Amino acid sequence: MTETTEQKLAALGLRVPETELPKLLRLAGDMEKAAAMMRGPRPYAEEPLSAFRLPLPAAPRS
Repeated sequence: MTETTEQKLAALGLRVPETELPKLLRLAGDMEKAAAMMRGPRPYAEEPLSAFRLPLPAAPRS
C-alpha cells in the first residue's frame, strides 16, 4: 500500500493491520471492476460531472 493510501486511511481514523492491507486493496480493486461491469458503456455526454446538474440552456426567443 502506498504512503498516500495509508495517510488517507489514517486521516479517516481507520486502523488496518499491515497483514490486511493487501487484502483491502484487492477487495477495493475487485469492487471497482464489478462497478465498471454494472455501469455499462454510455456516451461521454451522459457521464455525471459532479453531484450538481446545471439547468438546460433556455431556448432562444424569437
